[in-house]
Amino acid sequence: AEIAVLIGKPLSNNPSAEEVLDAISGFAPGLDLTLRDKQSELKAKGLPWEVAKSFDGACVLAPFVPSCTFPDVTDIGIRLT
Repeated sequence: AEIAVLIGKPLSNNPSAEEVLDAISGFAPGLDLTLRDKQSELKAKGLPWEVAKSFDGACVLAPFVPSCTFPDVTDIGIRLT
């Protein structure tokens, strides 16, 4: 399980922490899946392995929640059961 971050406005090429925090418009729980057998096969051949991460359903996201819901973005808890 991961926390997906929705960036709601463009960032500069070298954004400060403040600029990044200001650009965040929401958070969502996500599940980033990988086809490990395909990844291992491609890595063993020295090939790019994006195919193992780019299949339909590879990243399941719940609806985003507005960032103002979390007063402390360093303390967002998620769990997968």
